[in-house]
Amino acid sequence: MRIVPHLLLIAAVSTAALARADTAVWQAELARARAQRGILPEEDAAGAVDGNVRGRFSFHTGQDENPFWQVDLGESYSLGRVAVYNPHRPERMAGFKLLLSDDGAQWRETYEHDETPPVGVGEGEPFVVPLAEPRGRFVRLQVPGRMWMHLDEVQVFAPDGKTNLALGKPVTQSSTSQWSTRSIRIDAEQSRAGQAALARRAFEPLLRRLGAAQREFHAELDALIAAEAPLDDPGWADLYARAAAARRELAAVARTPIGPDSLTFEEIVFVKRRPYSSDHYYTDIDNGTSPDRFDPRNGIYVFDVRTGAERPVVTAADLPGGKGFIGKICLSFDAEKVLFDFREHPGAGFRVWEVRLDGTGLRQVSFPPADEEEKAARWRRGWHTDDIHPAYLPDGRIVFSSTRSEHTVLCGGSSHLVAPTLHRMNADGTGVEQLSWSPVSEFCPVVLDDGRVMYHRWEYVDKGARVAKTIWAMNPDGTRTQELYGLADDTTTVYMYPQPIPGSSHRLVAVGTAHFPQGGCLGSIMLIDFGMDLRVRGPDPDQPDYVQGDNRYPVVNITPEVFVERRTEPGWHFLTEDGKYVHDREGRRGHLFTHPYPINQREFLVSYKEDPSDHYKEAPSAYALYLIDTDGARRFVHADPDLSCWHPTPVVARPVPPPHAKAPHDGELAVTNQARCILTNVHEGMEGIAPGEVKWLRINEALPRYWSTGRRWNPSLSSSSWKAALWPRVQWGVVPVEEDGSAHFLVPANRSIFFQALDADFQELQRERTYVNYMPGEERSCTGCHGQSNRTASVGITSLPAALRRPPSVPQPQPCDLDAHGGDGLAGQVIHYPTDIQPILDAHCVECHGAKDPAGDLRLTGEITQFYNTSYEELASKELAGPIISEFTSFGRGDQGNYNGAYLSPKQLGSHASKLMAMLTDPDHSKNAENDHSRILTPLQRMVLSRWVDSNYQFYGSYFGRQHPQWVDPDPGNPAYNPADFRRRPTFQEATGFLAPEWHR
Repeated sequence: MRIVPHLLLIAAVSTAALARADTAVWQAELARARAQRGILPEEDAAGAVDGNVRGRFSFHTGQDENPFWQVDLGESYSLGRVAVYNPHRPERMAGFKLLLSDDGAQWRETYEHDETPPVGVGEGEPFVVPLAEPRGRFVRLQVPGRMWMHLDEVQVFAPDGKTNLALGKPVTQSSTSQWSTRSIRIDAEQSRAGQAALARRAFEPLLRRLGAAQREFHAELDALIAAEAPLDDPGWADLYARAAAARRELAAVARTPIGPDSLTFEEIVFVKRRPYSSDHYYTDIDNGTSPDRFDPRNGIYVFDVRTGAERPVVTAADLPGGKGFIGKICLSFDAEKVLFDFREHPGAGFRVWEVRLDGTGLRQVSFPPADEEEKAARWRRGWHTDDIHPAYLPDGRIVFSSTRSEHTVLCGGSSHLVAPTLHRMNADGTGVEQLSWSPVSEFCPVVLDDGRVMYHRWEYVDKGARVAKTIWAMNPDGTRTQELYGLADDTTTVYMYPQPIPGSSHRLVAVGTAHFPQGGCLGSIMLIDFGMDLRVRGPDPDQPDYVQGDNRYPVVNITPEVFVERRTEPGWHFLTEDGKYVHDREGRRGHLFTHPYPINQREFLVSYKEDPSDHYKEAPSAYALYLIDTDGARRFVHADPDLSCWHPTPVVARPVPPPHAKAPHDGELAVTNQARCILTNVHEGMEGIAPGEVKWLRINEALPRYWSTGRRWNPSLSSSSWKAALWPRVQWGVVPVEEDGSAHFLVPANRSIFFQALDADFQELQRERTYVNYMPGEERSCTGCHGQSNRTASVGITSLPAALRRPPSVPQPQPCDLDAHGGDGLAGQVIHYPTDIQPILDAHCVECHGAKDPAGDLRLTGEITQFYNTSYEELASKELAGPIISEFTSFGRGDQGNYNGAYLSPKQLGSHASKLMAMLTDPDHSKNAENDHSRILTPLQRMVLSRWVDSNYQFYGSYFGRQHPQWVDPDPGNPAYNPADFRRRPTFQEATGFLAPEWHR
């Protein structure tokens, strides 16, 4: 039986003895820092003045405020030019400045770049910085805002243009990062930055355990560093001793039980059960409820804060089967009833139930859909749908997540992982309707004070599978879906179980959990402010500039005992007793949190794994209820000796949010299943794109993978085997953009729609790497093309946008699709490499790029391979069609799945970033000196090719069909199989259809 902690008893030790012990620990930590010191800024920065142009970055700062790199030329020189090699993410140097100084203290700005990425940085060419005041000893390059800075090589030339004055000279930079390397080695004790780094490293294990109190000690640490106090100065030991005393005091409070008058409410309703057994965060309903998790004692309970008594509301013994599994609860607005999801046995589907808090009124709300057997047959025998995560809506209806939409995650060759989307139903379970059409999973809806529904959404349009675990909101009827946070936060952290913080319209709390392993979404407690302009989270707790409760960042971890490192999967990073972090891939040791419920702006009820030695999912009673706050305090609330406690919710009535204002609606469009979009000025947010450059918008749909597409994808073990874009998209057509940047057009409803901004040649300038669901008849407007939902439009728009002076555009074909040009004349188009691209290559390219001695070592023949064909794999492995954004592993750069979610500026993907398109369109391209490739294709053929390039290397037109090489020939075991169905091009209707075409079966 677990012993619930109440008080941490501290032995009586004299203050002098403690101080002596702390001094000894300080010396030990300093010795450790010397032995394990990190890379100094000077050591990393030196890579930029070693004379080597590598074609990649040679130094890399952390994400700093105004990061910089600088070189000391030794004396003041007249300067000729500064050459900067910047091949990696040049958009991060947008707006950079060059500053000069004679003493390293007083700086004068001599150049400021505009907001476009510096040009001339590809193909080994530098960007040459013009100098307005060409004289100085110190040369500094600096990037504005909070950003990373990384360059390959920096050359500072004398007026003769030949002498590189910076070569081998002393350098430094604002900070180091996990990508820094040691280009030279210097004595840390002789470097001011080195001494500062040693001191910070020695103090880090202690300070990171001080919660909000660390701010005071950080300030004193900074003062000692600024004073350049030697490391044997007694001030260091004194500071360490006082910080250690503060830590002991904090630890004494951490396990203090909550008192009967500590909360403003009397009761907490919660769930008792064993932890989920799931292995991924989205598989709770697939593999999370293994048979040993079913227990008659599972149930919903109420804990009385005043008396410490506990009473059951309903247990599994009261429900069908007598030992079912209860997942998530939602308290009604009047605090009298609770919704919950329940699974009777491992082979049953989750269904929504309701019970009053006094235990009466138990009833089943949701039931299997009428076509349950048909749905299961499209999946596999014995399967079912699931209804999970219910929540009350203001009008009495219920919103919930459900697999009724029959979507599936890609991880798995034959589609065995479901992907639920949002639905709603009447209070009696009738009138079920689908609210969203996301291709991937949506979870845990919760109603905001303004009546909108906030929820978690996993998504990826040309992003890695482990990023973009975002938070969205919609109206209760599914209109006006809007990202709240996460699209630009390039991190593997999953933001789950979001809850609004009382008294704020833009702050929420969520669990920061790992993609895998799981056990029910466990991790750290994260505060999120989605109203900030900055769209990336703050430092991880193991980074020197982490401060608990830091309000400079939109996302802050307030439980530094654990975090999910933004570039690491699987597992968590746990803080150990000695103040160090360890990466635990299997969750065998360490504290974990989940299910935060804010009771005010700084205190939260949570479920907490209090014993770090408990495995994350195998200890039945590992998780207890605690009260935590933003300063790091932990106070015990309640635990059970046999089962874990989850989803703590104060039994407090809440005001019913007012009816949400209905979005503009067009009844005629609703009948035709369409919606209307109004774009005021597409150039808003399109840095580097000239007004009028965008001429068209391409309307795409990110296709979901329906249950009916399975059974034909083996032997692929996972989508990671495909190494490129497995997510097919289709084109619904293009619509014009007026000279003022406005557009007015129709889009299909009940689809996952994303846009591409195109130039006059129908080549992509910018891609929307997310999608929006439009309800039938919905009318929506936006101000521009940008990477965040809270961007403010430019002022000064006084006239009616040109596009609104005419009826809405209907999606139309691109010129290459017109009947007159050999197309089918339809706006809707499937993108299918075997029939779109390979014929062009066969007709114009294989003569030189054939099987024997292919020109440029590039073979463009169409032999079938395991997943694709020869030409496709040649283009993809060499990334000739532009940067490839793979779901997991790419052909040439390993696992990219964690690292490609951040916002990208225009022309970073697609045709304008494609070496292939550059060669085929530019007569002056270096590859056209002997053989002018720009004359090989007609403009219409280039248009077909560029559309494929803009699709991120799409190969198949849909998820339907037999794709692997064994289907090339007739099947002796299936005489009815027609080899013509191998990699068959679907029609547009087939590709976008819910049911598999006959030739797929």
